[in-house]
Amino acid sequence: MKADLETVALSNHPKFLEVIERSRTRQETEGGISSDEMRRLFESE
Repeated sequence: MKADLETVALSNHPKFLEVIERSRTRQETEGGISSDEMRRLFESE
């Protein structure tokens, strides 16, 4: 698998990883918008 420089940089950046972890935790505890719902929201614009 080849990864571009931006992907490699972000995947190893501590602050980015913190943001991702907070987002996952919030998704688990509070729920969120499904992919289908997000698509519907953007289609209406």
